[in-house]
Amino acid sequence: MGKPPTKQAAAAKTPVTGGSQKAGKPVLLLLVVVLFAIVSLPTVMVVGAGMLPTLVAYLVDRQRPRYAAICVGGLNLAGVFPHLLPIWFGVHTTKAAEAVLTDVFVLVSMYGAALFGWMLYFAVPPLVGAVLSVMAQRRVALLRLSQKSLIEEWGESVANPADAKKAPSAPPPEPAPEHAPEPAEAGPATA
Repeated sequence: MGKPPTKQAAAAKTPVTGGSQKAGKPVLLLLVVVLFAIVSLPTVMVVGAGMLPTLVAYLVDRQRPRYAAICVGGLNLAGVFPHLLPIWFGVHTTKAAEAVLTDVFVLVSMYGAALFGWMLYFAVPPLVGAVLSVMAQRRVALLRLSQKSLIEEWGESVANPADAKKAPSAPPPEPAPEHAPEPAEAGPATA
């Protein structure tokens, strides 16, 4: 008989799960952000301050996929992007980034775009639900009209196919005659 496997042998045979990969994602993301901040600090300053509503949407939204973060993030990026262009194609310094971030109208346009994303996130699903409900009610009305015409043409068994398939357990009783039969006339009386 063989010896039972040792703990080391059993550990070597078990497959490695993706647990360590999940732990490495935040570290890798932090490393990329730090490297990007070293290379392009003014861009990181404007994007970091401008995309705060997206970060909030990401943290607040609990469902997967995070639709709030997607909706708010897309419009928030659309509000931040025009203010990055002067930094990228002009003077790329932290002073230029500070000038962009201290302009009230720039912040209003960045955060206003994110606000519009929140409005879409809260307004569109009920609107789509109402439209789908009206479409479903219209479809039911059309099906009922079609059902009525089929009943008129084919009879009630079309409306209730389960009833038509049932075999009667006993034959239906014969209807009673409306008039009682007349007694047969007797022949000549013999007495």
